[in-house]
Amino acid sequence: MSCRWPHGSAGRGARRADLPGTKKGWKSGMKQGSARDAGWKRELAERSSRIRVSAEGLEPQRLLTDCLKRDIPLRKVRKISDTELRMELPEVCLERLKGVGGNCWRFTVLRKRGPGPALLRLLRRPAAIMGILLLLTILWYQTTFVSEIRITGCETITEQDLRQTLQQKGLFEGSRKKNLDLNKLKLALYSHYEDLAWVGIRYQGGLAEVEIAESDPGAAKIGPAGSGTGHDFGTPVPGTPEGGALGPAHIVAEKAGTITRVFPLEGEETVAAGDFVRAGDLLITGILPITDSTYETDRPSERYVRAEGQVYAIIPYRFTFTLDRYVVEPVASGKTASQTTYTLRERTEEELNTLSEARIRRLIKENIPERAEIKKKDLNFVQEENIIKVIAFVEAEEEIGIHKGFTPGFPPADGGEERMN
Repeated sequence: MSCRWPHGSAGRGARRADLPGTKKGWKSGMKQGSARDAGWKRELAERSSRIRVSAEGLEPQRLLTDCLKRDIPLRKVRKISDTELRMELPEVCLERLKGVGGNCWRFTVLRKRGPGPALLRLLRRPAAIMGILLLLTILWYQTTFVSEIRITGCETITEQDLRQTLQQKGLFEGSRKKNLDLNKLKLALYSHYEDLAWVGIRYQGGLAEVEIAESDPGAAKIGPAGSGTGHDFGTPVPGTPEGGALGPAHIVAEKAGTITRVFPLEGEETVAAGDFVRAGDLLITGILPITDSTYETDRPSERYVRAEGQVYAIIPYRFTFTLDRYVVEPVASGKTASQTTYTLRERTEEELNTLSEARIRRLIKENIPERAEIKKKDLNFVQEENIIKVIAFVEAEEEIGIHKGFTPGFPPADGGEERMN
């Protein structure tokens, strides 16, 4: 395969210069790169420091024309008299301006502006520096205290009652954040309010956000007999839907929790990851809008489907049980085999952890669905007179979506839920 260059040396030279593999093309690319570098460097220099200059001399129009030819950026040019001009330009262009004016013009710098001159002026004022440092210190010191408490999620528990409880536990306007353990505060709230399903506390500067979720009033409190275990497992859901298993239906939440994943197969999702939902909240709707481009008035505006998909959420569980603080052990007396002495020994931390883990595994197996994935497990020990009270918090990721049938044109009635396999 051959390639013929256009006639004429100019055409060949132009083509060869465009080729990146040739020497001329390499030099041309280097020149273009240098021009781009010079462009951004010049722009940076122009923005860094600018000066206001007074120019005195003859023929002001000629000076301006020469500055345009030399590409000297002038701004805010003002004619004071027939022999004086005032203008703004980057400080780095002052020497070029003097070169254009030569001996016929006298240039006087009136004012400097920009980050550089401002910093120099600031450094000449130690009192201003001390004031700025003092202000920054005060602002930082204020962030170490709680300036406001915002509470959300209250239903049966009043906000005033919750604020009083938080104040008793150490969280109030003006309290120091460093002296407060949020995990212990959450544990205290769980112990004080039996109907709490979830508590979240976080700081945003001086703002303390407290978000709670209460369990349903009709929820079942279940746990091993005699263990003192209690947890809100939600309202029981009927197993047979009303209106048939193939009619239009939404997917609603079976339990309260924080959404982690949504996979809609049919229908439109109404929640996203990170949203907190309660039992009965809509997750995937079975009502889909119809976009009509024919402008017909008698066409329906929506269609009804049986929503399908999977919705996963983090469900918090709370278990409470007690362990004996002391254990009775036989001690050999060394006299006769028929004589045995018993003594009380306090359980070690390792023994408490082993017993608690065994009890937690049994509670998880009895109360948490088998398909659930345990994401977090936390044990808290409260020492009392002769017993150790164990409060365990378990977070499990479960699929919480259930079908809830509805009649098109009417709001969904209570009941009619169907568990999803």
